[in-house]
Amino acid sequence: MPNRLLAALMLILLIAGAPVIGAKGQISVTLLGTGAGPGGGGRGMITKRANAITLIEAGGLVLVFDAGRGLVERLAAADERLIGRADKLFLTHLHSDHLTGLADLLLTGSALGRRGALRLWGPPGTEEMARHLEKAFAWDIKYRSNRRRPAASLEPKDVQAGRIFAEAGVTVTAFAVDHWPPRLDASARSQFPALGFRIEHGGRSVTLSGDTRFSENVIRAAKGTDLLIHEVSMTAGRAPAAGRGRRSAHHTSPEQAGEGFRRAQPRLAVYSHIVFGRQGASGGEDALIRRTRTAYNGPLAIGRDMMRIEVGDEVRVLNPN
Repeated sequence: MPNRLLAALMLILLIAGAPVIGAKGQISVTLLGTGAGPGGGGRGMITKRANAITLIEAGGLVLVFDAGRGLVERLAAADERLIGRADKLFLTHLHSDHLTGLADLLLTGSALGRRGALRLWGPPGTEEMARHLEKAFAWDIKYRSNRRRPAASLEPKDVQAGRIFAEAGVTVTAFAVDHWPPRLDASARSQFPALGFRIEHGGRSVTLSGDTRFSENVIRAAKGTDLLIHEVSMTAGRAPAAGRGRRSAHHTSPEQAGEGFRRAQPRLAVYSHIVFGRQGASGGEDALIRRTRTAYNGPLAIGRDMMRIEVGDEVRVLNPN
């Protein structure tokens, strides 16, 4: 049976009637964007996918993880009221494809209902970046502020591994992952910190790998999680080009991700931040599934922009197309 048909059948088994949003212990996840790289598809490969952005709703809260290209547009597509409600933003790292939507959310969110600061958590360097961003838009912020509209502002916090957020029964725990540049070795880890996150509510959990090489920390953090959203690169681990270092060595290959899924045993594994390489999305999904299946035979979905997943008594993919 073709791999794509197998994947479709798995998704059909996961799909069920939509539960009530905000039900006790339920976590609602929307993959606002699933692309990778500044162009969304790797060097020289512009795609129609937004950068990897994940929306999580739980306990009446709206949490956004990463702020890449297309953030505000995708929030509007989900529900335009989310633009003003999205006041908690968590950054896995400071690459541009995880940041370019931040200024848009800062300014547009303030115009569309957010009354307090946009709260921001991220690895060391986040506070400095946020201060410069506010300076960059100081003219715009001053111009648009008035008695009815407070000045847009950021409330950034540099965080390390450990619990970084706990409100309304929702917790976020950060863990370190490995995403230093491929031209450098592990000694560069502290210069280029990157994080993954585990979100918990009512006994349910969602784990985000962030951008990373194969990481034992991801496996430890994701043990028994309901939903594991993991990055992947079809070019990771391939032979280096002539005269260059190992290509995409700062990402995880499908075989490596499959090994991580096998060991972590999530109720559902989903790919996001997908680098298809030169195969392109149309021809790459079959290969992506086939390569993952060399190590993992459990529930698996290829993320698509605006895919919604409900995590409760069951893990339900509501719009797999």
